[in-house]
Amino acid sequence: MGVPSQTVYTDSQTTSGSIYVGTCNSISADADEAVWAIYMITTDVNGDIKLEWAEGDATPNKVWSDRDTYNYQ
Repeated sequence: MGVPSQTVYTDSQTTSGSIYVGTCNSISADADEAVWAIYMITTDVNGDIKLEWAEGDATPNKVWSDRDTYNYQ
């Protein structure tokens, strides 16, 4: 049995105060393919950390290049 392969991208530059994290189950996925599960991490003024999924779910059908266009909930 082989070792599972996964790609993880992070971006802390696009939106101030937020970190986007994208994962997919391929080591050769393109940022423009709809194969990503994307979530956003934010910290409020009280230091509370919030994790929200793109379009409210963890389904790996998002496009990493479009990460800043999704609604996060």
